[in-house]
Amino acid sequence: LDDSATFARYGQDFADKGDWRRDNTYQLIRELSAALREFDPGIKFGVSPAGVWRNQSVDPLGSATRHGAPNYDVGFADTRRWVHEELLDYILPQVYWTFDLEVAPFEVVAKWWADTVRGRNVHLYIGEALYKVGVASAREPGWAEDEGITQISRQLNWNTDNPQVSGSVLFRHLSLRAPQAARAVAAIRAQVWQHPALIPAMAWKTGSAPQPPVAVRREETAAGTQLQWQDHPANTPGQTRYYAVYRSAPGKALDTTRADCLVATVRCESASAHWTDANPDAGAVTYGVTALDRGHFESAATLAW
Repeated sequence: LDDSATFARYGQDFADKGDWRRDNTYQLIRELSAALREFDPGIKFGVSPAGVWRNQSVDPLGSATRHGAPNYDVGFADTRRWVHEELLDYILPQVYWTFDLEVAPFEVVAKWWADTVRGRNVHLYIGEALYKVGVASAREPGWAEDEGITQISRQLNWNTDNPQVSGSVLFRHLSLRAPQAARAVAAIRAQVWQHPALIPAMAWKTGSAPQPPVAVRREETAAGTQLQWQDHPANTPGQTRYYAVYRSAPGKALDTTRADCLVATVRCESASAHWTDANPDAGAVTYGVTALDRGHFESAATLAW
């Protein structure tokens, strides 16, 4: 990038070209954030930078890494500042390395980002290198060991166990069907992500939970247990975007905070909706349905009867 002429013309206030470049990207993010929030306060704005902000060797605020292309120094993007000033609603660092990569270990980088977002109105989603799973690599042999099952599962579980991490993002979609990742994808479904999940709401965004569904009824049919319900008449048109369906364990009370109780989500396409449990648990179970708006703010559950 040869921006010498542009720097000479516009960079008079900066002694260092790097600082000028970082200010340009900062102004872009700041102004875009403000414009989006003015246009629609419910819009979620975020970025997906490379995994390392800065190395600790050049900045004590950086991570204990030796990465060759940090956001700040090479990309001229002060992503840490963007988070601290809450210009973003989410940040999705591309932490595409194994736990054992010495120059940028997964846990070191992910923990640095978790510490960075703590106390901020910014969600952290960790970018995962699904495209590396099952691929031989002398630099990162963990991606091929056990066809990558142990490595990717360990990373996803680390994210789940860290309260500062609001989700994981697999890069990329086509890799879900890649032959070399087939066993790892199956293991994720069977052992890590066994249940559906709701997108976490951002408490600082506009929106509010709809009124809960009404007339939630259940009926035993040849196809399974069928639930039918109505959107609450007090909800404005389009306020309810989808429903979450919960099922208790046999003989247990329904607990919508438990991940294993969520069994389905259903789009709200009309005033009424339905869903069939084709594999109901044996024994007495309780079903409940909640309503969610575009920001994923969720109502209380209405129990089926």
